[in-house]
Parts: sequence; C-alpha cells; structure tokens
Amino acid sequence: MKYCPECGGELRDEAMFCKHCGKVLDDQDGAGAPTPPKKNNDMTKKIVAAVLALVLLAGGVITWRVLKRDDNGLEVTSEVVSDTVTDINGNPETVVVTEEGGEAVTDKNGEPETELVTETKTITKVENSTTKKNSKESTTKTTTKKNTKESTTKKSSSKSTTKKSSSNTCDHDWEYHASMGHYETKLIEEEYDETIVVDSGYRCKGCGKKFSVNTYGSANAAANAVADHNACYCKSGYVTYHDKKTIHHEAVTENQYVDDFPAYYKCKKCGAEKDA
Repeated sequence: MKYCPECGGELRDEAMFCKHCGKVLDDQDGAGAPTPPKKNNDMTKKIVAAVLALVLLAGGVITWRVLKRDDNGLEVTSEVVSDTVTDINGNPETVVVTEEGGEAVTDKNGEPETELVTETKTITKVENSTTKKNSKESTTKTTTKKNTKESTTKKSSSKSTTKKSSSNTCDHDWEYHASMGHYETKLIEEEYDETIVVDSGYRCKGCGKKFSVNTYGSANAAANAVADHNACYCKSGYVTYHDKKTIHHEAVTENQYVDDFPAYYKCKKCGAEKDA
C-alpha cells in the first residue's frame, strides 16, 4: 500500500498513476514508510465561499435600507405614476398640437392633430422599518393643461384646502353674494273654447216669429204668448229654439323665478362660505 505524493490518496503498490488526481507516479513515488493522506479542502472551500457570499449579500441589503432611510430612521420609497386626464364625463382630454409659431398641426385630411393630456403623480411612502404601523403617504400631483398648472399635496395625517375652508383664528369679514337664477314661463291654464246659450224661447212654424224668454221674462210667459199667436193667426204650431255663442279663452301663463345658485356669504379674508 502506498500514497500519492500529490494529493495523499491511497493507492495500490503496483499503481502507475493516481486514480484520485491523475498524477503519473515514478518507481520511487510512494516508496518507504507510508505517509498520511492530505485532507481534501474542496468542500471546505465551497462552504467558505457560500458563507462569504451570504455575508456580502446581507451587507448590501442592510446598506441599501440604511441609505433609503431619512434622518429619523424612517424608510422612504418613491414611485412615479403617469395617467391620462379625463373630463367630468370620463372622456380623455386632448389639446391641439401646435408648431413653434403657434400654428396648429394638421393631418393629411386637414384636420387638427390632437394629443392626450397626461398627469404625473409622484407617490412617496415613509415607513418605520421596525413597526411599519406608523406609515405616512405623501402624493404630489402635477397636471399641465393649456398653460394651467395645479399642484396638490395630500398627507394621511392632515389635509389642507383653501376652498370653502374655515379657520378658527380668522375674524370673518362676511360679504353677501346674491342668488343667481332666471325666469321661466309657466302655464297656469291652457286655452279652450266655451259655448254658452245667449237666448232661448219659442218660434212659430208658420211665420218664424220668435217669442224669447228674455223678452217675456220667463219660459211660461213666452209659451203663453206663442200659443195665443198660433190660436189667432198662423195656427201651424211652434217649436223651441236656443241661440248659442262660442267664446274663446286664451291660455294663462305666469313668469316664475328659478333659483340656479342660492345666495351665500363669503369671508373676504379666508374665503370661507356659509349659507345665507
């Protein structure tokens, strides 16, 4: 039994090369007293390399998280989001594309070219890396539309607004704003035709003479008169008659005031509003 002088592997006495490392053996290699084999350090080297890689990775993560924190030890992350601006009906808003001279750019059909109006939001989140319970979120929104800029900053802990806001420390100077509205014509009664009886009585069949109730004062008096007439003169009988008249009534309308915007008070100092 002999050992390889290169790697210390155990070999047979008649071996001409090492079956472990491939070294060619001379006749004198491995002769004499056997020497203990060398330890195989391949596994140890792999373990050390893996440990070093984990240490470097952990150090990089810790360094990145430390650099992302602010002076108070809070972790700060930012995200930029771009979105299309829409109107009150949910339709995308567009603007006309113009050249440097201000002239509108047209397509091959002569129609003005338009492009969508977009807005960019920068979302900044600040978190406590230990508890992650006391988190703050700050959103900055900037919208550019036809040379108009709007900047709004929102925080979860507090909100600030200048429209219809009231300050407890303001000594209000209220200014009255009258209501705004318009007049509308409202139909009270529709137009219609009315038929009335203006005269009635009895008419002789023979001569056609009328014996009016208006003339004799009552229907009985008119009937007695026509009976006497027929008994003495025509003797052909008589019939009743009714003279009618149609009266047209015009439609009745009225102008009524419609309050579009009610009256209110507005503070000259802070802009707060209240109902009148």
